[in-house]
Amino acid sequence: MPMSSIRVRSVLLGLLLTATAAAQPAGSVDVGGYRLGFGCDGPRSPLTVVLVRGPVVGDSVMGYAPNDSDDPSFQQAAFSDLAAFTRTCAFTPRGLGASDAAPFMTDARTHARDLSRILERLKVTGPVVLVTFGFASQIARLLAVERRAHVAGLVLVDPWHEDTPLALSRFFRSRPIPEGEDVDIASVRWLRAWRTYVNDYAAGRAAPLDRWDVRAGDRAVRAATRPGTLPVVVVTSLSNPFTSAAQSAEPARYGQALTRLLRAQQAKALSLTSNGRQLTFDPADPRGAALTENEVVVTAVRAVLAASRRGGALPVRVEGR
Repeated sequence: MPMSSIRVRSVLLGLLLTATAAAQPAGSVDVGGYRLGFGCDGPRSPLTVVLVRGPVVGDSVMGYAPNDSDDPSFQQAAFSDLAAFTRTCAFTPRGLGASDAAPFMTDARTHARDLSRILERLKVTGPVVLVTFGFASQIARLLAVERRAHVAGLVLVDPWHEDTPLALSRFFRSRPIPEGEDVDIASVRWLRAWRTYVNDYAAGRAAPLDRWDVRAGDRAVRAATRPGTLPVVVVTSLSNPFTSAAQSAEPARYGQALTRLLRAQQAKALSLTSNGRQLTFDPADPRGAALTENEVVVTAVRAVLAASRRGGALPVRVEGR
């Protein structure tokens, strides 16, 4: 759902469109014979922010790619705004974007190792704040445990949680997807893609996403220990995919129920720390206080950077403005 020229995503569409959510400056790094997208910009600073991309559902499950024609403005704004005040890098895992394709099946642990090797090779010795989108939250959660001294905090945007597929599968079984002339067909297509994916996941036959085994990553993060007091902010959009004026009340209620479910699922990522907050926003706020996702991500990163520098707790409320 576009707002002006900047893409504003619903909670679910945020997961679907994560492959293009992080802007990547020109650059790549050789990691054992293959090249992965990685580039940095911004002033030198004690803490480095690293944006991490993840796979999408639509392309692998339904055979089409997301309509991301209005993504570039969001990508450039997200990376550029962060690089304006702190050193910011962008990492693209194997098989995504301009990175070399994975020669074998991968999972979040594979990508976490790749990112660790890149940071070591480029001598990024200071702690990093990882900003992830959707499925890439698996990478951040593993690195936060396995390289705790090197991770200063996490900002998880529309994060995937290992309980989400079963919760969504139950939701779709109990609530048929709204259809009809007054329902946005793009939202219906994405919901069908997700229904296919989570039902396959629940049955143990979910297809890998760009050779990324999501189930293996879920097992790994479920078995991982918790990183204690690491500052973590979960960013969740409250946008309803069925809120256009042309749509009837029933689809809107469906979207509200879906948004509530995903908000609760994403909040579970906070269980990995005693120093976490969930920052929610409604890009179509009827009170006129609407925010873009980019504004909220920048706010969350600033809060995590400040808490990490102080060695203290996040504020009780992480405000969107």
